[in-house]
Amino acid sequence: MASNNVIFDWSGVIRDCVHSVLWVINQMFERYGARAISLDEFREHWVQPYMAFYTKYLPNLGLEEEQRAYNEIQMRPDCPACGIFPGTAELILMLRQRGDFLAVITSDGRATFMPELDRFGLTGVFDQLVMDVHDKTPPLREMVTRLGMNPDESYVVGDSNHEIEAGQKVGIRTIGVTWGFSPRERLRRCRPDHLVDSVTELAAVLLI
Repeated sequence: MASNNVIFDWSGVIRDCVHSVLWVINQMFERYGARAISLDEFREHWVQPYMAFYTKYLPNLGLEEEQRAYNEIQMRPDCPACGIFPGTAELILMLRQRGDFLAVITSDGRATFMPELDRFGLTGVFDQLVMDVHDKTPPLREMVTRLGMNPDESYVVGDSNHEIEAGQKVGIRTIGVTWGFSPRERLRRCRPDHLVDSVTELAAVLLI
């Protein structure tokens, strides 16, 4: 098996947090006077960069205010806990053992991301971590260019339009996973190179 370069999104791919994020968003909507939304509506309308989502409901909300409010609410003790999608840690450790270059580019901030990395048993596993990102395309392009990644051996793994579009823009292979923030049909319309419905299917792509 040849080694690859694999750049993961975090939330919705490794971190099981869709219900928690929706809870935070609905708390924000209540604070700023917008109506609550259902899980189905959230998954159908979620887009990234994430301010494109918020402006649909709160057109006057700025990026700095969104980040301040979101971070404040998600740190509340009543915020639902997040877990890890079963099988993802095991797959990542298999890729690490094979010698793949592994990275994460995420919009999550250090205050939540680093403790979760430790809790999931993945501290020290990734070669590069890029956190608190609004638009993932620039750091992805910088990483691919700086490291001279072979496009045919490089993958970005995401659960929303944004990771697929970012990978397409920088010319590497894209994998959409359907267990996160976006339903299968929305991801299919983004035309990823691979669309997978389980960690077993993801492993079949990455471990060839």
